[in-house]
Amino acid sequence: MKARALAAAGGLACLLGAGCAAIPGSVAPASAGRDSGREPGRAWIPEAACRLQALEPHVGQALVVLAEPAPGFRAGLSSWERRGGAWRAVFPSMPAVIGRNGLAPAGTKAEGDGRTPSGVYRLGTAFGDEAVVPTNLAYRQATENDFWVDDPQSPQYNQWVSGIPQARSFERMKRDDDFYRLGIVIDYNTAPVVPGKGSAIFLHVWAGPDVPTSGCVALAREDVIRLLGWLDRAQHPVIVLEPRIPHARAAVGAGPWTGALPGRLDGVSARGGARDAHKRAGLARSSHRVMGNSGQHGACANPEVMAVSEEIE
Repeated sequence: MKARALAAAGGLACLLGAGCAAIPGSVAPASAGRDSGREPGRAWIPEAACRLQALEPHVGQALVVLAEPAPGFRAGLSSWERRGGAWRAVFPSMPAVIGRNGLAPAGTKAEGDGRTPSGVYRLGTAFGDEAVVPTNLAYRQATENDFWVDDPQSPQYNQWVSGIPQARSFERMKRDDDFYRLGIVIDYNTAPVVPGKGSAIFLHVWAGPDVPTSGCVALAREDVIRLLGWLDRAQHPVIVLEPRIPHARAAVGAGPWTGALPGRLDGVSARGGARDAHKRAGLARSSHRVMGNSGQHGACANPEVMAVSEEIE
């Protein structure tokens, strides 16, 4: 197997200084108090900001999901947009849940394992049971005749199918519960589709903060509505799915985010370093990377390679 890399980095540079300059790749402070009174749901905003440094310039919106160590399923989601060359937090952090067995390390996700794939993926089509939903993403209404195939032996594996699928197993896109009343397709294992590497990875409405998914990312309904109203396909939105950095909170400071980042986070360009990381990991060059610059280790840098999206033959 060769790995298709949407990103590789020897650690993201998150060097904390005295200010927060609005320079390309940096993270600018938001207005103080916008997260006031809201539980951040385990996503600590300055740590989430570290994941933004390597995103390619064409990416204008990003969701960063930081999860507790596997097999933990609780996570936090922060939303970011690039304005004036700087990444800015958009909404207060949102509590989220992921797969019942936690995050799968890059390239290890398998069908039915109850894990959420780690890595960076495009956000695709929004869907729901209403004819129209306020969003600037492409939207598709789910009907009784719509299914998603999860049978690895089917030629329609990991595809939305209208009409009875040519498969032994599949799920209905119009469900009796609330899960798929609103959702977004996460473009995991879609280009190409690899049988058995996992299917039907969505962002959708949760059953509650203590109920994990089978591999999707789930949020409160009001948070899904908020994200749909903001996300715009013209901004090439992506989702970053990563474990929390265990040492980052202690290294930089503790406590929920209060609206202003505690320091400057400068991206350090090191494309050569990224290529070396590709070679060390035996990775193939991607034809559609959404991650770019990597950097040196900083106070909140992830020492692991970040992030390989999916395996291909």
